[in-house]
Amino acid sequence: MAFMQLSEGVVGYRELIRFGVVDNYHWHKKIWELFPEMRDEAREFLYRLDSRRDGVKLLLLSSSTPTFPDWGEWRSKVIDGAFLEHAQYQFQCRVNPTFRRKSDRRRIGLTREPEIVSWFERKAAAGGFEVAHQTLDVAAPRIETFSRKGVLGRHIAVDLCGHLEVTDRKKFIANFTKGVGPAKAFGFGLMMLKPTIF
Repeated sequence: MAFMQLSEGVVGYRELIRFGVVDNYHWHKKIWELFPEMRDEAREFLYRLDSRRDGVKLLLLSSSTPTFPDWGEWRSKVIDGAFLEHAQYQFQCRVNPTFRRKSDRRRIGLTREPEIVSWFERKAAAGGFEVAHQTLDVAAPRIETFSRKGVLGRHIAVDLCGHLEVTDRKKFIANFTKGVGPAKAFGFGLMMLKPTIF
């Protein structure tokens, strides 16, 4: 499955309050509504949320054009296939670094920078790229909470940026379309890329 549609929306805080969008789980449900044809199928989109002074910016990567609502400001474009054919990129990515505890298979968040870097390097190797270690910037981990059916949950959110080099084109494209790490339904794993041209 190829993700070829990149959409951007900006939603004001008053609108978010009016529609009851208060955390990532509510966003998750609202974004599903943009793809009514996917409701009973596997998720075929990735997204990222960033708070701004005028509201929340949503970046959405999908396999089809969203059905935009009558709230917020939206725009969309098709990603040229050549975009993923470069050798090197600058990247930004918000990830949920975790490991599974052996005793109960529960996911545990990683918060120490060396553990986060090792985790991301493993994901990079599996995803067909290599990070230029000296360029990697790891922001301080933060906790994002949400409520689902009255049960409180949380994710560890870490913003990463730097430069990468593609080592396996097929794996790299698959990684771009599928996202990095867990909790992708909650706004994690979308790789924002900018080709580096010398």
